[in-house]
Amino acid sequence: MFKDKTVFIVGAGASAEFGLPVGTMLRDTIRESAFVEFDHHGRQPTRGRALYEILREKFPNLEDREDINRINEYLSHARDIHDHIYTHPSIDNFIDSHNENQMFSTVGKILISKEIFQAEKKSKFKFEDPNHLEVLKLRNFGETWIDIFARILTEGVDSRSKNIIGSNIGIICFNYDRCIQFYIAHFLSRFFVDLDYESSLEIVDQIKIVHPYGSLGRLPTASRSIQHDDVVGFGASSIARPKHWASASRIRTYSETIDGTTELNDIQDMMEASNNLVFLGFGFHPQNMELLKTNRSPTNSKEVWITGMGINRNEENEIKRRVIDLYNPHSEATKGWIGEMIHIESGGSCFDLMQNNRRNLSAS
Repeated sequence: MFKDKTVFIVGAGASAEFGLPVGTMLRDTIRESAFVEFDHHGRQPTRGRALYEILREKFPNLEDREDINRINEYLSHARDIHDHIYTHPSIDNFIDSHNENQMFSTVGKILISKEIFQAEKKSKFKFEDPNHLEVLKLRNFGETWIDIFARILTEGVDSRSKNIIGSNIGIICFNYDRCIQFYIAHFLSRFFVDLDYESSLEIVDQIKIVHPYGSLGRLPTASRSIQHDDVVGFGASSIARPKHWASASRIRTYSETIDGTTELNDIQDMMEASNNLVFLGFGFHPQNMELLKTNRSPTNSKEVWITGMGINRNEENEIKRRVIDLYNPHSEATKGWIGEMIHIESGGSCFDLMQNNRRNLSAS
């Protein structure tokens, strides 16, 4: 088990270890998907078919002039995204820069949904049927942070106490994908002989996992039907087609406020109560830091671990300052943080941090 009240703040770099696109990679795949071109008859798409078919799900009647006009409106905005997104660091930034135009937000989120579904399927999580355990090869994850995470999570836990797994930690995941939930459920079903995948997923559901910007949806179980709009299988599998329109409606970008929501209250409660903070693949962007800020004086000195990949040594003190500013920087509890309480794994990946700090994070 992890040390009590350890909170993980998970950014895009953490999902990159599984093969999911992040930042400019996601931007570039979206740019390609946003370009739809038709044959010389103007009937069949020769490029960008996936986006066109998603639009047809919403507007199926090509005999109806209104449906045709709506499709063309979406395609026009998609083409604008294709033509202009390259000058932006991310799709989120593009949407934020055009926040007066709701159509850009809608089309952008549909494209995000499409690409994340595809990324889930093409990542290390290759499978045919998400409910058949043999298709997920856990050995493929031997050099990823999630494997070490799952092993620490189950240390000292026997079958009688398996229902309390993860009850003393929290996860704030800024990613739209469901990789953490999916992997842990599969890991638990292999760890315990008497536990199947669906029962494992019910245990995972009890772990406090918050997605500030939403996610593609909840994973299906026997009691959680795929027929519900907020339930969708992992990846764009043949047995569980992605629900792009429903998933897009659950996605937020960083310019969309979550003030007053349950998610924000949960985040602030976790940040305030935590004894340990672990930042995995996190970019420390001001918008994301603002969501983590509690504006409360901490009741204790917190130990902090940060992945250093992509962080220049000259920037380390600035990163530490941003962490301290999440709380009241003038309180007694934060005065010693700059020295020994904040650890940056210089140049290190998420795997490196978990591997090198296993004893620091484990309660065993």
